[in-house]
Amino acid sequence: SKVAKSNQLAQQYQLTGVPAVVVNGKYVVQGEDGKVTQVVNYLIEKERKAK
Repeated sequence: SKVAKSNQLAQQYQLTGVPAVVVNGKYVVQGEDGKVTQVVNYLIEKERKAK
């Protein structure tokens, strides 16, 4: 059932490859370079401030 749920989420977020990170169900960040971490951290802080 976990595999089915993972497949469902991958389709929902339109993931085309890995690695991919979804932040708060709003943002999908994909890539392999160091900027991915920076973007993810920025989005996490943005979402924390919005609460």
